Amino acid sequence: SEFPSLGDDEEWLAGMGYRFPGNEIFRSEFRVGARRFTDTQIFIQNGFRYLAYADHNDIWTLREILFWNNDDGFGSTSGVDWMHVVNDKLLARWDSVGTITQETHGLNWRSAGLLYKELSSLRAIVYEIFIRGETRHIVPIREYGLRFIYRHPLFEQRVFLELINGYTWPKDDPSLERKGSYGIGVGFELPFGPDEN
Repeated sequence: SEFPSLGDDEEWLAGMGYRFPGNEIFRSEFRVGARRFTDTQIFIQNGFRYLAYADHNDIWTLREILFWNNDDGFGSTSGVDWMHVVNDKLLARWDSVGTITQETHGLNWRSAGLLYKELSSLRAIVYEIFIRGETRHIVPIREYGLRFIYRHPLFEQRVFLELINGYTWPKDDPSLERKGSYGIGVGFELPFGPDEN
């Protein structure tokens, strides 16, 4: 399952997309839409996913998204994912992504290590440690931290409850000391469409 990102602060997202015919090795998707009520951002993007390697325990995936939006202009986001099956109940994952745009002076990047643990009956918990930064920012390491997310099915698995708990150390101003910040959150997921499992 997909777990939410603490960095996702959009009030709303509306759009549509099309997945081009492909296979498990290579996929391409086109999307257009808008996000946020205030200071609305309009975006167009074409994403590509390439399955670089797969065996019984490991998967390496490369991702590329070419985009335009009215905030940053043209840009590109590149990513690499590695997933490793530890056992029947544990999945380890490493995910790194970097973005450059017409408006940024360097590479805006994020890297995270995650451990997914299946508990029982579609209940799960994820442990994450992450770091993010910007190569030409006056504070190159913008934030690092950890979080825990617990996922629980409700209403005969028609709704999933997600409880988020984390602690991060952000910093934007080099003259200020880096201080920790505690965060909690609650989310709900309503799956729809055909079950692909």
